[in-house]
Amino acid sequence: MARRKMLLIRDDDVNFFTAPARLEELYSFLFQAGIPVNFAVIPAINAAATTESPDFGPGSYEPFLPPAVAGNDCEYSLVDNQELCSFFQAHRGTSELLMHGCDHKAVAGRYEFDSGDEAAVKAKIARGRAIMAAAFACSPQTFVAPQDQYSPVALRCLREDFALFSLGWIDRHKLPWRTLPAYLWKKARKRNYLWSGRLLLTEHPGCIFSRFRDTAVECERLRRYIASHDFSIIVVHHWEFYQADGTLDSARYGLFTDLMVELSRQHDFVTFSALRASFA
Repeated sequence: MARRKMLLIRDDDVNFFTAPARLEELYSFLFQAGIPVNFAVIPAINAAATTESPDFGPGSYEPFLPPAVAGNDCEYSLVDNQELCSFFQAHRGTSELLMHGCDHKAVAGRYEFDSGDEAAVKAKIARGRAIMAAAFACSPQTFVAPQDQYSPVALRCLREDFALFSLGWIDRHKLPWRTLPAYLWKKARKRNYLWSGRLLLTEHPGCIFSRFRDTAVECERLRRYIASHDFSIIVVHHWEFYQADGTLDSARYGLFTDLMVELSRQHDFVTFSALRASFA
């Protein structure tokens, strides 16, 4: 019998504008089954946040921003969305909150944690953590960098405040030189994790459920990835399950629900805290 693997669902981009009703619509079947969802939340989204993704067009406003506010250079704190705060309080047992940047705003095409200014990076970490403590009474232990962009300085700062750094890929050019032998060993063993001091860096196979991908093909790729790793992080964006008119994309969502039910019969869904603890 095949050994059960650890799987983690990571939903990115929860922010002040996220409608709790949509999260409930998408994930109630998981909550009811006791399957945890890890939400990467933006503490104080700036409505002028842009993306350099070729999928949406470099310099375009982040697609999860409401059109009515996109482009407004002001921040919206999670603390001010009491409905969202209450939602996560109600689902404390089946969700874990991760910190996804601070305001998610890029400056001159560089994302907020792709900075060499140590004081600025530390200030963003402290501010984001303070907002999450006020909003959810939690101290996040996992960090997710906007668009996976970070500097060596940011990595050094993250080691001081977080236990895990969830990435799409680990960039060897941003690692301390003393970590390079471990990085080469990771590559040789085809592992999807690496230690940088006490900070665990993990990789994931990309966003599977996107309108810019053939989801059926991507699901097969995910199955192969799971088969070859002890743990796998499944990244989704709640907003990508909805069409431009606000209706649910039933075809893409159906593939998601079917695959999660299938995988739950074979493997164990866990939180990032549980994954980190498994390495202790």
